[in-house]
Amino acid sequence: MVGRRLTRSVNNEETSALLEAVKPILKPDGNHPIYLMSKNANGVRGMVQTTFGNIVHVKQDPFHAMMRVREKIAVKAKKWCISKELMSVLYTVERELRQPQEMDVQIRRVASSIAPKE
Repeated sequence: MVGRRLTRSVNNEETSALLEAVKPILKPDGNHPIYLMSKNANGVRGMVQTTFGNIVHVKQDPFHAMMRVREKIAVKAKKWCISKELMSVLYTVERELRQPQEMDVQIRRVASSIAPKE
């Protein structure tokens, strides 16, 4: 996501050049995985793997992941309710990011409230 913002376009050549420039400073320590967050994880995964191999994992950013969940819900009222709950999964009332462990518990709670037919 940052890479696309730092280039003039969504041109893969520009983004690949940016990733190559960052490559020397990314050194995995074996204990902590390296993640690249993107709004289009599937679109950049191949480019990232070509550049970094398996040391960098590509994940979809939370906002766009929530949008994908929301798009799959057919009932409009439920869609609005779930969107609001998903935002509360990420942030506290003070608009601070929640701890990952707390997010995990909250996302499971929200997911369990969605019936398969919805």
